[in-house]
Amino acid sequence: MLTKTLTAVALGSLLLAAPAMAQSEWTIDRSHTHVMFSVSHLGFSNTHGEFDGFEGTFMLDPEDPTTASISLTIDAGSVDTNWPARDEHLVSPDFFDVQTYPTITFESTGVEQTGADTAEVTGDLTILGVTHPVVLDVVLNGVAPNPFNPAVTVAGFTATTSISRSDFGMVFGVPAIGDEVIIRLEMEATRAS
Repeated sequence: MLTKTLTAVALGSLLLAAPAMAQSEWTIDRSHTHVMFSVSHLGFSNTHGEFDGFEGTFMLDPEDPTTASISLTIDAGSVDTNWPARDEHLVSPDFFDVQTYPTITFESTGVEQTGADTAEVTGDLTILGVTHPVVLDVVLNGVAPNPFNPAVTVAGFTATTSISRSDFGMVFGVPAIGDEVIIRLEMEATRAS
C-alpha cells in the first residue's frame, strides 16, 4: 500500500521540476525517504508504522510528463511499528502474508499537474496479489543541486493518500482495527548531472 505512495510521489514531484532537465533516471534516496502509514486502533488511537525495505527508480521528462514512468517495490516483511509482537502478526496470513506475497508494488499510470508545486499521480497498487488504482496527492518541496555535492540534483516531495485495506482482501480485525489506512510518503530522489 505504501509502495504506491512512494512511486507516485516521486513522479509527481519531478514532473513539477525544472523544465531544463531532459528525460533521465532518478534514484530514490533511501536514507532520506520514509514510507509511512497509520490506522485506527479500536477508535482510541492511531497506530503508526513504516516499511524499511524498498527500492525504485523512475524516468521523467518534465517537457512531456505523459512519458514518465515509475516503478516501486516494497518488502512487505520490512514492516516496522516499533512493537515486535505486532510486527510478527502483521507479516502473518492475517495481514501481509509475506510467505505468499513478499512484496507490495506500485506502477504509475498517469500524472496530472494541479498547481505550481502540486500534482495527482495515478497508479496501480498491488497488495496480497490484488491490484487497484490509487491517486496520490503530491507536493513538490524543492528541486536543486545538493549543497554538499553540487554534481547531484535532488528532488524532495511529500505524497499522501488513503486506501481501504479490505479492498485488497486484508480484512482481519475490521472494523475494530480500521479499514482505512492513511499513507504518507516523504521522499528524496537524486539525479546525477
